[in-house]
Amino acid sequence: MIQAALYARVSTEMQEKERTIDSQLAVVTQYAEAHDFRTTPALTYTDEGYSGSQMDRPALDELRDHARQGRFDVVVILCPDRLARRYPYQVLLLEELKSAGIEVHFCERPISDSPDDQLLLQIQGVIAEYERAKILERARRGRLHRARMGELGPGELPYGYCRAAKRHGGDGRIRLHEEETAMVRQVFAWYDEEDVSIYTVAHKLNDSQWGARRGQWSLSTVDRMLRLGASTEMVSKFYGLTHQEVALRRDIHRLPVFGLGCAGGVIGLSHAAALARAAPDSRVLFLVVELCALTFRHGDNSNSNIVASALFGDGAAAALVGCAGEGPALGPAGAHTWPGSLDVMGWNVAEDGLGVQFSRDIPGLIRAEFRAAAAAFLERHGLGLADIDRPICHPGGAKVLDALEAAFALPRGAMTEARSVLRDYGNMSAATVLFVLERALANGAAGRLLLSALGPGFTAGFQVLEAA
Repeated sequence: MIQAALYARVSTEMQEKERTIDSQLAVVTQYAEAHDFRTTPALTYTDEGYSGSQMDRPALDELRDHARQGRFDVVVILCPDRLARRYPYQVLLLEELKSAGIEVHFCERPISDSPDDQLLLQIQGVIAEYERAKILERARRGRLHRARMGELGPGELPYGYCRAAKRHGGDGRIRLHEEETAMVRQVFAWYDEEDVSIYTVAHKLNDSQWGARRGQWSLSTVDRMLRLGASTEMVSKFYGLTHQEVALRRDIHRLPVFGLGCAGGVIGLSHAAALARAAPDSRVLFLVVELCALTFRHGDNSNSNIVASALFGDGAAAALVGCAGEGPALGPAGAHTWPGSLDVMGWNVAEDGLGVQFSRDIPGLIRAEFRAAAAAFLERHGLGLADIDRPICHPGGAKVLDALEAAFALPRGAMTEARSVLRDYGNMSAATVLFVLERALANGAAGRLLLSALGPGFTAGFQVLEAA
C-alpha cells in the first residue's frame, strides 16, 4: 500500500481558532482513503498560523526532511495555495518533492505534468499572490483607520495582557491580566534563573495550573512569549540591572550610546576618553553589550539576513578609562563618513523586526577609499601612516579583513588577532574590536597603534593608542 503524508496550513489566528485546519484534514484524509493510501498521525503535518508567503514553517520543514528520508510516497494537500502562496515557492517545493520521488496530490484539482496543468498551476499561483496582496492591503487600511480613531487593531495579545472589548461594554483598552502576568513571570524565572530549556518550560506549564489559550503548551508558544518585547522589557532595564548586579555607586553618571553599529567600539572608547579628560579625577567605565541574536528574523530568507545570522554573535567587553593608572594611552580620535552612503550598511525597520542591510560593495569601498580616510584623519593630528606601528581593526568579515589588509599594504592574513577573534566569536558588533585589542596587547603589540572600525553612515571610527 502506498504511504501518504498529509499537509494542511492556515495562516491566521482566527482560522486557527475556528479550526478550519480540521476541515482541510478531513478533506485530505478522505481523498487518501478514496485512493487506498495508508495514512498515520506521524506523517500528518499541520502549520497553524503560518503565512503561505513564507517558506520557514516548522511542519513544512519537517515534511521536506522526511521526504528526503523517503518516509512516504505521496503527499496530499487541499490545493496549491495551501502549499505556498507564491508561485516561485510552489515550483521550488514541487521540484524538490519530485526529485525525492514524491508525488503531490491536490484534492481540489489534481495537477499533472502536462503543459495545460502546468499553465493552470502558474495561473493559480498568480491568483493566490494577488489575493494575498489584496488581503494585506485591506488589513493595512483597517489598522490605519483604527489607529487614526485611537484604537488598537485586532489580533491576539501577548500572554499577560487582555483587552476590554467594546462589544462587551469595555473601553477597548489593554490591561494586565493578573493570572497570566504571574505565569509570564514564572516562565522567565524558569528560563533565566533556573537555566532550563524551552522544551522543559513547556512541560512545566503543561503540568501547572496555567492552561494555554488553546490546547496544550507548545514549544513555539513558549518561544514567542520569551521573544515578545511586550513581555521582556530587557533593554530598558539593562542599566538598572547593571547597578544591581555590580553594586555600583548610586550617584554615577550614565550615558547610553547606541546606533553606531560596529563602529561603536572605537567611537565609544573615544567618548570615554573625552569624558575622562574633562574630569581628570574620575574613572570612566566603557561598557559594550551586543545581543546581535535578538535581531534574528526567522521569516526572512534574504541573503543579507542569512549572512548576518551566520556571521554575527553576542558579546560584551569593557574598558576602565582614566587619567591615571596603567595601560595604553588614548591619543587623537576622529571619524570619517562617506557622503551618499546610507545604503551601504544599516537597518531597515520591517513588520517583524530589524532587517539588516549590507552592501556587497563594502570590501571594494574599503580597498579604494579607507586608506585615504585614515591618512586624512592622521594628517589632521600631525601624523601619517608611516607613524603607525600597527593597525588594530574591527573584523567585519573575512572579505572585509582582506580589504583592510590590502588598504594598509599588509600581506594577506597579517591581521592574525582580528581573524582569530572572528573565527572564535563571530562579529560581535561594537564589542569585537576590544577583543582584538586585548589579544594584540597580549601578543606584545607596542608603539603607536591605530584602532579602527566601520559602521552605519557609512562611517569609519579612528582612535590612536600608545602602548608600551
